[in-house]
Amino acid sequence: MLDSFDIYSIIFCFIVGIRVIKKLLKNDLILKSLLSMFTQGLGQLTALVTTVLLTNHLNQTQFGQWAFATITTATVLATIATFGAGGGVLSKSWGWTQKQGVEKSKYVFNIMNGYLHKGTIFLLLVGVVFAGYCLWFPSRFNNMELYASLFMFPYFFANLIQAYYVSEKRVSWANLNQLCLRLIILACVGYYIFEPNTDFSTIVFMMLVILSCFTILVYILNASKLGYKSAKSGNNDNLSFMVLHWGNLLFLNVSPFILKVFCSDTDIGIYNVANQIVVISVFFAQALSANTRSLIAHGFKHHSKEVFQKNIHGYAKLMFFFSIGIIFIIYLTGYWFVKIYGEGYYLAYPLSCVLLLGSLSQALCGGLTSQILNMSGHEKKTAKSFWYALVAMLLLGSSLAKFFGIWGVAISYAIVLSCWNVYLLTLVRKELKVNPTMFKFLNLPKSS
Repeated sequence: MLDSFDIYSIIFCFIVGIRVIKKLLKNDLILKSLLSMFTQGLGQLTALVTTVLLTNHLNQTQFGQWAFATITTATVLATIATFGAGGGVLSKSWGWTQKQGVEKSKYVFNIMNGYLHKGTIFLLLVGVVFAGYCLWFPSRFNNMELYASLFMFPYFFANLIQAYYVSEKRVSWANLNQLCLRLIILACVGYYIFEPNTDFSTIVFMMLVILSCFTILVYILNASKLGYKSAKSGNNDNLSFMVLHWGNLLFLNVSPFILKVFCSDTDIGIYNVANQIVVISVFFAQALSANTRSLIAHGFKHHSKEVFQKNIHGYAKLMFFFSIGIIFIIYLTGYWFVKIYGEGYYLAYPLSCVLLLGSLSQALCGGLTSQILNMSGHEKKTAKSFWYALVAMLLLGSSLAKFFGIWGVAISYAIVLSCWNVYLLTLVRKELKVNPTMFKFLNLPKSS
């Protein structure tokens, strides 16, 4: 039975909760970030369902070939082909230009067209190499791997369109575009399950055709309004963003490589599950980062330092409280969440607790330090820091993996990521004289 004190406590918590929710709903940035989280979450859920279906209807060899061709080969090549456009070039161009309205949208879209032309030529050359490799070593390739590797073309188009949407502060549209691609793949997998006599390579080819048609259609719908002309970014930052984007890509994939060399395939599976849990903790951080990218570039270029600092404080507060809340929930519920993967993956929970220390350091340091540097013209320093972190992770991770196995890799990742966040924090304070955290006692004294 509840006594009167319990009833009053419940009513009080309910009233406070309603007031907090109302206050949050008045913040446009929070609403956009939560909507971005929702659409991104749907995309992740769709990918998870697709993976579960494929692992249950393909043998391990087929699934391994599919995963390597689509997740590794096609994704990496599609990212490389953007030449850094997906890493912030378009957002920075949007924020720095003096153009307004439709003219600004056309300007950014024309810059995207320039990257589209270069990337398409690059991928066509890669396609020629693929064709030569298949002709020279026909026994090493099958049709399914070839078709899946060609996903690099629709993935590349999608990456650029999504980068354009993000620069226009339409992050939910970018996530919806990605969701549509994953729904197409899921629908084709569903067809394969109901028509098991169909050769899977035929299904993959069908995916390739539909994905290509969809991405081209989305591009044409935008280009018909904004034009097909190409333009160059006037910031001379193409190479820096390209190196930055590639460094980020390598840093995110270095842990599985170390595990492949020094540990077992079982350890890689456990680490991947732990990493999936950690990804949940950065959902809001990714959404807020995407929604504020162009705002930071615009604020740095057109606002006073006082207004810019005030806005950064606001972003850092949102990043801190939402990230800490999500991390806290994962620490409390992660043990039961891991159980859905089976008994062999229980180790993923304590492993994720170690990895989450890196996410915690990111929240404490403001969470947007790399974004602030990139959008303010210091992307070269951010690019260098990524490569420093990559080398540090290779050295420290390899050393600790020899003695502590999978735990050594997790500890190394948490240490390197924490040091990287602190380093970027000091860079922002040094180069911009701005405090990127929510802690006002770290504010720099005003220059007289």
